[in-house]
Amino acid sequence: MSNIFTEFARLYVGPGEVLTVPRAESLLERILGERGSYWVPVWYDLGTPSYLDVQYGSGKGAGLYHLEVEELVPFEEIWVRFADEGTDADVIYEWAPVLGESAFDGYRRRRPCRYAFDEVRIVSKDRTLLRRLPEGLPWEETAEGYRGACVGTYLALNERIDMAVGPGARLDVDGERTAGGLPTPTTPCHGGDTPVSAVEPGELGGWVQRGDRAITRLDLLHAGRVVHRAAWGRRYESSPKDEWMSQSADDWDNCADELFMRLRGA
Repeated sequence: MSNIFTEFARLYVGPGEVLTVPRAESLLERILGERGSYWVPVWYDLGTPSYLDVQYGSGKGAGLYHLEVEELVPFEEIWVRFADEGTDADVIYEWAPVLGESAFDGYRRRRPCRYAFDEVRIVSKDRTLLRRLPEGLPWEETAEGYRGACVGTYLALNERIDMAVGPGARLDVDGERTAGGLPTPTTPCHGGDTPVSAVEPGELGGWVQRGDRAITRLDLLHAGRVVHRAAWGRRYESSPKDEWMSQSADDWDNCADELFMRLRGA
C-alpha cells in the first residue's frame, strides 16, 4: 500500500466566469480520473462564487493534471495544499492557467504551509498549572481549565484519510464514512500520529507537541474554530498506555502562507 495523499485545491474563477454545480461536479469527476480518490473522501464546495474548493486523495492517479487546457479556461489561479502521510507537514503551491502554467509548474514551487491560530484552550483540573504555563500570555481560568489569547503559527499535517471510503472513492455524499473524528471544514480528521512543529511563539511549542500529565486536552483555535487538538488517548485498542495524540483541522481560512495571504487577501 503506497502513501496516501490528501489534496485540497482552491480554483479561483476568472472575471465574468460563472461555475455551475453540474460543471463543477463534471470537473471533479475529471480530476478523479478512472481510479477515483485514494482512501480520502471526495468533497467540494461552491458556496463562494469566486472559487471552487475540492478535496480528494491523489495517491493513485487523481489530480488536476487530468484537466485539459480548455477545461482550465474559467480559472485564473489555482492553489493547492498537499498532505503526504509519509511526511510531517503540508506543502502549498500555486499556478496560473491564464499564464499558460501547469500543475507541474506549481509543484516545483512547493513550500511548507504554515497555519495560524489566535487562542489556546486547555482542559485541566489542576489549579496549580497556571504557575507553569508560558509567561507573557493573558491566561484566564475557565470552567474546564484555562484559556489565553495568543497569535501564532505552526506547521501541521492535515490528513483526511477515511478507510471506510475505500481506495477508489467517487463523489457520493451518501457513501459510507467512519463515525467521529475531529470536525473540519471538509471531512473529519481521524488521524492522530503527527504533532505540529515549528510552533511560534516557541515557548508554547512543547506544550502543544508533547503535552503534560496535568493536561487532559489542548486546543488551538482560529476565529473561534478548533484548528488543532492534542489530547491523551490510546492509538489502538490494544495499546498498553495513553499517548499524546494530535489531530489537525486546518483549512484555507487559517492558511498563513505569506504569498497566499498577500495575493488572496486571506
